[in-house]
This record gives sequence, C-alpha cells and structure tokens, in this order.
Amino acid sequence: MISGQPSWATEPFKVLWPTPNPAFVEGLKLEAYIQATASGKIKSGTFGCVRNGGRRFHEGIDLKPIHRDRKGFSIDPVFATMAGRVVHINKKSGNSSYGRYIVLEHAYTEPKLYTLYAHLKSISSNLSVGKSVDAGTVLGIMGRSSARSRIPKSRAHLHFEVGLRLSDDFQKWYDKQAFGNKNQHGIWNGMNLVGLDALDFFQKFKDDPFLTPKAYLGDLPTAFRLRVSTRRIPDFVRRYPDLLTQPLPDDGSLLGWDIDFTWFGLPKSWTPLNNEEHHGSVHEGDVTLLDYNEGHLKSRGCRKTILIKPQGPQMGKSLQSSLQLLFGWY
Repeated sequence: MISGQPSWATEPFKVLWPTPNPAFVEGLKLEAYIQATASGKIKSGTFGCVRNGGRRFHEGIDLKPIHRDRKGFSIDPVFATMAGRVVHINKKSGNSSYGRYIVLEHAYTEPKLYTLYAHLKSISSNLSVGKSVDAGTVLGIMGRSSARSRIPKSRAHLHFEVGLRLSDDFQKWYDKQAFGNKNQHGIWNGMNLVGLDALDFFQKFKDDPFLTPKAYLGDLPTAFRLRVSTRRIPDFVRRYPDLLTQPLPDDGSLLGWDIDFTWFGLPKSWTPLNNEEHHGSVHEGDVTLLDYNEGHLKSRGCRKTILIKPQGPQMGKSLQSSLQLLFGWY
C-alpha cells in the first residue's frame, strides 16, 4: 500500500451508487431509478440531448428516491460514490440552478475526477470544504432545491454528475462575459465543469471491475479533432497529465496541440506539437478542424460543439467557450 492512499487505490477501482436505490445494481430498467421531467419521458432524466425535444442538453443523470416521509417528501440519503475531498458546498438554494449542492474531487483517480450532487434537501452538518470523505459517506438528503424552477415533491431527485474541470482561471473568463450575476461558486461553477455520461460510467465499471478512469476516458468515441496553434500549456493539461499522448517538449519548441474531443466537449486526448510535427505557418490562436464524425455529431447538435451545417461544419458556442477557458483567451 502506498503511504497516504486509501486501500482502494491498490485494488480494483470501485464506484458506489449514490443513493440507496438498488435498482441499477440489480439490472432493472431505467424506470426503476431514473426520475423523468414533467414530460414523463424517462430519457429526459438521463444524459445528453434529452430535454425540450432533443434541443436542450442535460449534463447529469436524475435519480429518484425510494423512501418518503408521511407528507411525501423524499428522505433518501445521498452517498459519496468514491473516496475524495469536499471542494465546494453551496448551502443556499437560491444561488444556483443546482440548488443546494456539493462537489467532491477524487485525487486518487487518474485523471482526478469530480462528482457533483445537486438539488439536496439538506447537507450533512459535519461536512466542510477541505474535509476528506470515504466512499459511502452520507453527504446529505435528496431533495428538490433549485434557484430557477420549482421542483414538485413528486419529482424530487438527485442530479448527479461526474467529469473534469476546465480551468483554474474561470473567474477571469466569467468577468469578461457580462452575465450580470455574481459567480457564487468559484472554479466549481457548472460552466467550468464537463460532465460525462454518468450512467454509462457506472455501467462500464459494473461490467469491468478492473477498468480504470483513464482507460474509460480513452475508450470514449472521438467525435472531432482540433489543432490549436499556441505555445501555451493549459492548466488543464498540468492537472490531467494522464490525458497526454506523449511527453511535453522540454526545449521550448511547443507550437500547438492536437486535441480529441467527445461529442459533448470533453477534451479527452492531448498531443503536444513541436516544430517537426506542426506543419504550415503558426499563428497564435488558430484553430483547425482536422477530422470529425458527421453522423456522431449531427444527432447531438444541442451541445453546440461542432455544428453540422449545409455549408460545412461550424464551431458552436459551447466549444468556443471551452477553448477560451482552456487556453485563457479572454
């Protein structure tokens, strides 16, 4: 055992389901554990282009309760899915569309994942930012808190996300956008987080207990590849060195990056380019679309990464924002 690491760091990677509902583990249908929106369509509680007739993206999964009190309010506890550290707590429902939410960072995964637990009724009183938690630690009680829309008690749920964080300098980018609202959540604002399909994540680790987060991300389909001309080394790369395909040049010859993205905008693979690998003239900030999977992207336009248009592929707003955050183009 490596000193300072939990025992699971030397064992097969384990991910716990974040609620007491056993339906997923037992292999039951989505209806047994996914909470639908007012539409009543079960898919609306899953990940992807599942809202507003496929026009709106949902970055997490919504999990229904199995226990309620006499008045019909959910009372299910919410559990940490992996050992980690509390990095953000929002106790005021009105400060976020997530309502009351907690973010954990999992330092011993490679790369370091975050998990997010939202719409909580209450947050465990013994939690504070910086505190370490074990897998299975009770984080709070499932609820329906939210700043934007009133969630009826019949549709109380846990909004759960797992993914990566884009930038350490999120506030600088935020200040340039003139949103008109104060950022209450620092670098753990939802706009700085790229969630992946949590249900697929759980399923893959259920099927293969020896799978690793690095291997999981590597197996995600590449929807498009960009070449970015820049000498900058994003803090994203320094925080997630596991996503590099080769070492960074140490002689100052870096001229750009080839980056593989998933359809939902997660930059899953980074190849640094030097003088020999970067062909053609180099202008800081140039972005070239090297390759893309039209079929993969055409049906998922709600995410606004690469938009498939009659005149050809175009960069969407979501991808533009991600590149600004990644490379500090404010």
